[in-house]
Amino acid sequence: MPPPAAGTVPAATTPVAPQAAPTPAPAPAVDPGPTPPDLAPLRQEYVAIMDEMVQARSRVAILGQELFQTRMTVQVQDRTGDEATLARFVLELDGTPIHSSDGELEGGDQGRQLFEGALAPGPHVLTLELEQRAREDTEYRVTQRESFRFIVVRDRLTEVTIVLEDDSDIARSFPSGGEGRFEIRTRLRVATRALPGS
Repeated sequence: MPPPAAGTVPAATTPVAPQAAPTPAPAPAVDPGPTPPDLAPLRQEYVAIMDEMVQARSRVAILGQELFQTRMTVQVQDRTGDEATLARFVLELDGTPIHSSDGELEGGDQGRQLFEGALAPGPHVLTLELEQRAREDTEYRVTQRESFRFIVVRDRLTEVTIVLEDDSDIARSFPSGGEGRFEIRTRLRVATRALPGS
């Protein structure tokens, strides 16, 4: 390159500015999600339900005072003897379970009370479901489901007694002679008594 002519000022060299770091993109705004639902109607419904529950409890308490004077007991006597053993026993009162057990009822041969309570006077249905097995060979079994409808008398104690009897000889006679029988009986006795202390 030829030297600059006399009297000429050399052009100033413009310094190159350092390049700035690229500005980062702004962070995306936080998504708040969908707008929360209006819970005011739900709260009102909750308060209304709670009010109804309080009123229902009050009505039940009043009704219970009346029902307390109408009571029922259920007792079972297992008289199946040496031939059979009770494997399962279920009781329902008006479709609601009141007793369920597997195996023999302790003290059942002498009579065992399985239920006592207050209930509305009028008709009721007691349903029992049981399974009995022969003591000699448990492959011989009987399953029964029976329902009994009866009347519970107002301001009285209704005593229900279930008697289980089994005179079957199937497990003993069939293997030896090719013939045997199932002979199962369920008896139910309903008696009304004066309430204790009345």
